[in-house]
Amino acid sequence: MQDNIPVVSIGMPVYNGEKSIRFALDSLIAQDFTDFELIISDNASTDDTQNICLQYQYKDKRVKYSRNEHNLGAMPNFAKVLDLSMGKYFMWAACDDLWESNFISTLLNHLIVDQSIVLVMAEAQYRLLSGISLPFFAEGQGFYKKAENESQLSRLLKVTKYNYGNLIYGLYRKEVLFKELDDSIVSNINFINENPVFIHVSSKGSIVVDPKVLFYKTVPLSTYIYAAREYKFSPSLSKISFSQSVSQNKTNTPSNYIKDSLKINLVKYILRQIKRFVLESINIVSYHCNAWSDIKASILNINANPLTKIIVLIFFVKSLISHCFKMIIIWKIEDLINKR
Repeated sequence: MQDNIPVVSIGMPVYNGEKSIRFALDSLIAQDFTDFELIISDNASTDDTQNICLQYQYKDKRVKYSRNEHNLGAMPNFAKVLDLSMGKYFMWAACDDLWESNFISTLLNHLIVDQSIVLVMAEAQYRLLSGISLPFFAEGQGFYKKAENESQLSRLLKVTKYNYGNLIYGLYRKEVLFKELDDSIVSNINFINENPVFIHVSSKGSIVVDPKVLFYKTVPLSTYIYAAREYKFSPSLSKISFSQSVSQNKTNTPSNYIKDSLKINLVKYILRQIKRFVLESINIVSYHCNAWSDIKASILNINANPLTKIIVLIFFVKSLISHCFKMIIIWKIEDLINKR
């Protein structure tokens, strides 16, 4: 570390992370590349996160802990750790994830060898908070190889085509995360969606994914199943069985009463399914509309010619509509066929 300025800055926004943050911090501190700072921004946690972080700050001078007086929200806290960073390279880190010890050194090597690369990530394996590793499926194949003299348009279209959300936790050349001096792209994002970051970054240079699994993303099982479905991967998971108590009451019940009850229950079930479908559809459309607002703003703000912007806008609209249709219609039909 020269003149107390680290080569790499790691930003960890956290809120109530007491259950997992020790494992995440241990994983980062154990990196074989050691010239980094680890900035923790505590978003006014109400659990023991503060005490845990202060212990690590005391033990390792690379750990820098700060606490917000009140909860800023997720994106402002992401922006804060970036604003506080001093390194030439930057990465975000979640308080419940894990990294191989050569995560930083491997990704950094890509950035040093090829100056046209601005963001590097590795393949990720999903895991539950309990520590159980989930079956692996590759998500970053579209970014394994970088074409020679890759044009700005081809880089942007690649982002519209390949939806690898874990890119957000890759290693960046920090300057590409700013539009202007002290004006980070994250501070201008109003909705939690990674695409505006990827759009801005890919307008500046290439994104690459190392095919090695060096990152372990902690998610709920439902998130993993959703991600696997996006990539048409059907994991073999043991089904959780729920015991149901069966009444042994031998009381004779009139057959007409049973038929009427079955009809009423069937109607109620159908109405519940319709209500569920409508609410889920509204939530899906709402999410994509909010995401589109930030995506559109990001595309319009990049330094590109008008034709490039129009083409990327069209492709993103097509991608979002297709994704909505898939989630609302295609997946629902598949669920009915497979009786999920």
